Amino acid sequence: MEIYQLIVQYRDMSGMSQIEAAKELSITPSALSKYENNNAQISIKMFVQMCKIYGIPKDVFVNALLHPEELTIRNLPIAKEKSDDYDEFSTDHILDLYKANPIYFQYFHVFNELPADKQEPFIQMLKSFIAFQR
Repeated sequence: MEIYQLIVQYRDMSGMSQIEAAKELSITPSALSKYENNNAQISIKMFVQMCKIYGIPKDVFVNALLHPEELTIRNLPIAKEKSDDYDEFSTDHILDLYKANPIYFQYFHVFNELPADKQEPFIQMLKSFIAFQR
């Protein structure tokens, strides 16, 4: 399943119209329609925003980027409530680093597998590692 198909499915699951979703995303309904019809490339930043407002689980986000062929309409998890789980460090920062080095994306995947009480120490370790790499 391609990302554009995924966002259509989860927008539908969220019960939002294109107009409502476009307003939440601060884009025009026409721009959203282009994304949903694969007539425009969705940036990672926009995809993260869509994940937040549509309640797309983090594991689906990761699979959409790493293994889109494994996602089908039949195996999509139910959408969650609108989510702030996609904080700046765990998405934008790691995804920017991924462009430079795929090993960082593996760290992002490990982070998402950790229980909540282990995520903060892992973030601190990653911040130290990233600072060391610069």
